[in-house]
Amino acid sequence: MKQWLRGGANNTPHHASGTRATDRALSRTRSLTAAAIAVAMMATVTVTSLLPTYSAKADTAKAGICTPKPISLGDNVGDLTVDSGVATYVGGNMYVGANNQNRGGAYNTLNASQKIDKSYAVEAEGLTLVNGKLATNGVKTSWNSKGFRFGVVGFGAQFRPKSGSDVLVVAGNSTSDTGNSTGYMWDAGNSSKSVSALGGFDNGSTGRAFVQNTDSNLTWYSARIKGDTSWHLNADTNSSGSNAGRSVWDATASTDATDTNVYYDNNIGLSNVTLNGATKDYSTFYTNNVLGLSTHLAGLQNSDGAHVAEGTVGTAESSTQTSTTGATYSNGYYTRHHYNFGDNQIQYGFKFGASGSNAEKLITFTGDGTSAMQVFNIDATQLSSDGYRGVDFNFTNIPGNASVVVNVSGGNVDFHTGWRFWWNDLEIGDGYSKAATAEQKTAYSTAAQKIMWNFKDATQVTIRGGVATEGAGDGKETHDDPAAAMLGSILVPHGNFEDHVTTNGRVYVGGDFSMYNPTAIPYVNNNDGWEGRTASVINMDQERHNLPWNGTFNSSCAVIQINKVDSSKNALAGTTWGVFKNYADAKAGTAANALRVVKDGGAFDLDDTDNGTIQIGSLNPNATYYLKEIASASGYQVSDKVYQITAGAGGSTAQDVKESSDGTTWTAVADNWIVNEKKGASLEWSKVDGSDSNKVLSGSEWQLTTSDGQTAYQITDSTKSVESVKIYYNGNVQSETITMTEGIPFDLTASVFGNGNKTDGVPQGVAWTATGSVVVDDNGKVTAVNDGDGTVTACSLAATNICATVNVTVPAGTIIKPTPKNSTTFYFKAEGYTSGNTKLRYRLLAEGNEDWSTEDTDPVLSNATNCSGWLSVTIDNPGLKAVEFLFYQGDSWYHSGSASSSSNFTLSAGQSAVAVQDYRAVNGAPSGCSAGGGSGSGGSTTTGTVIITGDSVVSLGKTITLTATPTPSSDTVTWYSGNTSVASVTAGSDNTATVKGLRAGTTTITAKTPSGATASVIVTVKDDSTVGVYFKKSAVNSKWSNYYLHYQKTADYWPAVKMEDACNGDYVVAYIPKADAHKGYGFLFRDSTGIKTGNWYGSNGWNTNGDNFTFWNNGKGMHIESNSDKGEGEPSACQTTRSVARVKARVPANRQRSSKTAVAGSGSSTTTVYSCGDALGKCDMNTAPGYFKVTDLADGTYTLTEMVAPNGYTAGGPYTVTITTVNGVTKVSITNAGDTAITGNKIPNTRNTGTISWNKVSSDSNNGKKLSGSEWKLTKTKNFGWNDKDKAEYTDIASADQKLITITDCVPAENKTAAETTCSAPAGAAEGQPYDVDPAAGQFKLEGLDWGTYTLVETKAPDGYDVDSTVRTFTFGPVEGSDVTGNWNSNSVAEGTADKTGAFTTADKTYDSDVFNFAVGGIKNQPGVVLPATGGTGNSWIYAAALVAALIGVVAAGMALKVRRRQ
Repeated sequence: MKQWLRGGANNTPHHASGTRATDRALSRTRSLTAAAIAVAMMATVTVTSLLPTYSAKADTAKAGICTPKPISLGDNVGDLTVDSGVATYVGGNMYVGANNQNRGGAYNTLNASQKIDKSYAVEAEGLTLVNGKLATNGVKTSWNSKGFRFGVVGFGAQFRPKSGSDVLVVAGNSTSDTGNSTGYMWDAGNSSKSVSALGGFDNGSTGRAFVQNTDSNLTWYSARIKGDTSWHLNADTNSSGSNAGRSVWDATASTDATDTNVYYDNNIGLSNVTLNGATKDYSTFYTNNVLGLSTHLAGLQNSDGAHVAEGTVGTAESSTQTSTTGATYSNGYYTRHHYNFGDNQIQYGFKFGASGSNAEKLITFTGDGTSAMQVFNIDATQLSSDGYRGVDFNFTNIPGNASVVVNVSGGNVDFHTGWRFWWNDLEIGDGYSKAATAEQKTAYSTAAQKIMWNFKDATQVTIRGGVATEGAGDGKETHDDPAAAMLGSILVPHGNFEDHVTTNGRVYVGGDFSMYNPTAIPYVNNNDGWEGRTASVINMDQERHNLPWNGTFNSSCAVIQINKVDSSKNALAGTTWGVFKNYADAKAGTAANALRVVKDGGAFDLDDTDNGTIQIGSLNPNATYYLKEIASASGYQVSDKVYQITAGAGGSTAQDVKESSDGTTWTAVADNWIVNEKKGASLEWSKVDGSDSNKVLSGSEWQLTTSDGQTAYQITDSTKSVESVKIYYNGNVQSETITMTEGIPFDLTASVFGNGNKTDGVPQGVAWTATGSVVVDDNGKVTAVNDGDGTVTACSLAATNICATVNVTVPAGTIIKPTPKNSTTFYFKAEGYTSGNTKLRYRLLAEGNEDWSTEDTDPVLSNATNCSGWLSVTIDNPGLKAVEFLFYQGDSWYHSGSASSSSNFTLSAGQSAVAVQDYRAVNGAPSGCSAGGGSGSGGSTTTGTVIITGDSVVSLGKTITLTATPTPSSDTVTWYSGNTSVASVTAGSDNTATVKGLRAGTTTITAKTPSGATASVIVTVKDDSTVGVYFKKSAVNSKWSNYYLHYQKTADYWPAVKMEDACNGDYVVAYIPKADAHKGYGFLFRDSTGIKTGNWYGSNGWNTNGDNFTFWNNGKGMHIESNSDKGEGEPSACQTTRSVARVKARVPANRQRSSKTAVAGSGSSTTTVYSCGDALGKCDMNTAPGYFKVTDLADGTYTLTEMVAPNGYTAGGPYTVTITTVNGVTKVSITNAGDTAITGNKIPNTRNTGTISWNKVSSDSNNGKKLSGSEWKLTKTKNFGWNDKDKAEYTDIASADQKLITITDCVPAENKTAAETTCSAPAGAAEGQPYDVDPAAGQFKLEGLDWGTYTLVETKAPDGYDVDSTVRTFTFGPVEGSDVTGNWNSNSVAEGTADKTGAFTTADKTYDSDVFNFAVGGIKNQPGVVLPATGGTGNSWIYAAALVAALIGVVAAGMALKVRRRQ
């Protein structure tokens, strides 16, 4: 018994559908001697749930793309390849049979009377997870009628977990992953006990399920069932023990054993599965892997590096014709064989017609020959076999290292499989059989491991077996043969899968999974390789063959993992990475040099989800890889560091990461979390009326100063709307598609336009984004990350809905390198055999072996560039045929076995590499070397490196020299400029280049070697030339002590530059950047930094109102001799242009307030002020008047100072801005001087108040004295306010509500002068009530008058004068219907008469501060006594009396003074 269980001699395990010879031992020869892949078809969010992690170790191998080696099918159970993944996942119930009430619907309850239908299915290889329940009703008598076997198959991939693992776990959940009830199963021994597994419906033996434990090293497996022990139905006397009577039993243990490898327990579930020595949690497997992977694959587009195409439908060729597709027909028949043909003679001939019901439909999927992911789309109607015998498939032009996805759309998919299958022009339908050629066998297993059938939205998938009617006369007839197998893995995330055929791959189902073949063929034979009743005409009943999908993990290749987080350690999605072979390539960051370019959640991310975890597979094990972030998540900075991860052994995942800025010093990254910092924060505020916070005010200007006082940004209110954006390529507006040249990065620029297609005053900031095959950085540098089409978009930061887009094409083969197909590499190491002298003698082995190579055609081996000490050579090998070979050098031949042997080496078919050492050949490349056959899809084929040294800044019109240093040094270099309008690059000798600055800006300069190694540097072109503006001092009589040039740098920004003596002191000059001298822009001269203070000189002369001077041409200086004598250029003997490092607008750090100025001066206490037009400047990105938005500000504290208030208002502040980021959340606050937060960031301004002043004078022109003693009445008759359209309006105050304010003349206190007197509000006056603040008698001044309309009338005249009762009206504030940027009310006095002052008038005026200062002048009063001018003495006596009195006073005063002096 034990000998049979161990597979010993004379006890070979029986295949489910065929009897093996019982008189000889099973051959242990592997079909392929190389290590085979162990692929977990899907990655999980937590990598450790599928694969072991690996700690990085020393670099022992060459970095590169690993070529997986295919797993072949065979019947040697001991030929184990370890699987670290899930073979079959069932989200609902699994049935061996079908719960269909014989097509009348499903039972919700299963018991002895409510049975599932029977099935001839026999085995499921690898690990099967069932979320719901398991019901088995097998009727096949294989394995001595032990039932349906889990874990091991007699014939299959032999791809399964290590011994000791679980191979069946039934979780028993009541709801499927698709949301349906899984129903109830009632135990045979207790009809009221619900169980999770139930079997034996029709036969107590064959209807069970079992696990095999024949060898503790190979097949010692377990099953775990949720709940109490489950007894099967129809238990007989031979299976009534504690073990054998169970629905799932241990076929190794005795029939009555109670302690077996089948466990029933209420704590069993998908969260505690034993696999390869570890406990795995698969509780989220459906969400993360089944549904997640299906959704991801359904969404693959060309931009993900995938080739996407539609399947095409036609009719397969007739078998009666000569094949044009590589199929083999004999006498009009196509033959399929039993897998063990030769040991038996089971075969079947099929005769296919060219049309009609005996024809087979053919669906062709045509690849592009290069892409690493081939994606095809087809719908359920196209897949239907209606009208045909079945459906054949033809996959053509598929690269050797590509993965294939077939996305099938449609809710109900139902078809019969056909008998033929083509893979790259080779028909392989019989490729599992010993009768097949080596090439067919290899292609069969290869196709099965490459294809993924994604039934992305199906609720029901039914794949029915093949139709075989040719042998009806012998009883060999069926319309549902399971041997017409499916090749490839199958995803059905949203529905049920009823399977009638053998599947080769993974099978993941969200609903129920049924392995269903209820009907046996009439023919019955228990001999000659037959095993009694069968559903197959070639005795190959349904099995689940477990093969990996090469779109994910495999055990012969390594995986590295990037963990991307923000500064708060939260997972950060949306990044793109390049994986490079060396530091230099990574530092350059050129995607064309990358082994892989991986976008989070993209085609090459094994994690499948854009979630911050990026898993990169298919890498050579035990090699060090260098990682560079190519694009970051939106709103985050791209890291400038290079990261390093050393891969582990094949099948492992490494994530221990180090970082470096120089390639020399490497530091471990804490917790293996690579952190991205957020881009600077946005500061937003608005300027509002302090009396009405709903009124937003336009026209203010600000400075935002860093906490160290060294840098300030001039912020001007942007009010010009954005109308369009244009993108420029090499200086020209780009409308055509840009084709990227050899993957070389290029630079785009963008301009933002307003009305009239003008940029002046329009915020120029843009946000760059890209889609598809390219990425773009914040400066417009475009880098390819995949072949195919892409777009680059620039959107205005001020109006994010206004954008421009250009199309970019990355030619095929730029990033995804064409995979060298059908080649084999030979590695050889032996003492005395040297590079250039050692040759390979070989011949390809196939049907009718090819001739041997000859001495003239023998390829020469050379030093392998990718592994030390080995020689290598690569030959073309179409179809990867078997090869017979040996090596020689001169007359010395190197044979297999020993130095004295004469045997040749033989390489089996399907191998891309072989290593020969010590007279022994081992399939595959030596450890650490390329596996041959090229670098693999998506991998860089570059060799060597190149670095660039030299300056990175060049002045406009000047040149710099760059030097490229390639490795090997014999390489030449080609140079490229990313923006030829900014800088040209000309190759020189010795790999140097001359870069000439053509226009201010930046460009990417790239050097590339013939092998593809590239390096890039960013070169900045600076326009640091200046022009001079001269002013002749004599224009102001040389009386000014200081001279400042105020010039219009931008539409709204006028910096001030201190002028220096020039031309022997006759002139002063200020130098400004040449780029700032704009034609038509203004300038003037002042003796102070203030734009509104001190003396000035403009186009109308000294201190005379009028226009400013203007520049006549762009980039040209000016000289001003006087307002009437000016010219372009410099005065005689003066030089207009000179070069400086940079003329910066500066403002003293202690000056917190100014108008539109920034001073360039000497001294240590200076602040560099950048305006919106500067490269380092900040602009207001909110074009709504009065609203401000400044972007990309680093965390810290800033001072926000209002430099210019809106018209009619007083500047406030300064204010403190604080930006902090904690746990990934950025907070921005604005506080005032009292550390009180500004509510809603609405910064208020106080309205300026009006002042009116007048003098009380006599109408007598001979009396120039001010008259004291008058009183007045001030009345506000209209209130000011902003209406609902934000326009000024004045509303009448009802008479009853008008407040009459008495104004009395403030006169000097007794024995005090006016200068010694302070005027005070009258007793009892309301707070804020106006009163006369001028202490001089007869002079009046009222301050603090709010906006509105007032009347002023005299109520009491000076003694001896008549009252002037004229009602005079005046107004302070904006003109009605305007706002602060419009006209303002300006008050004046109409012309009066000799005896009377005229009335007040109010007119519109452009704003200046004088609108708040109404200086009336004198208001006349007539004397109170009026005598006739004739017929009497008139009023002469009055004047005479006054004169006499005055004289008496003078005499008396003189006498008193004389007496005093004598004393």
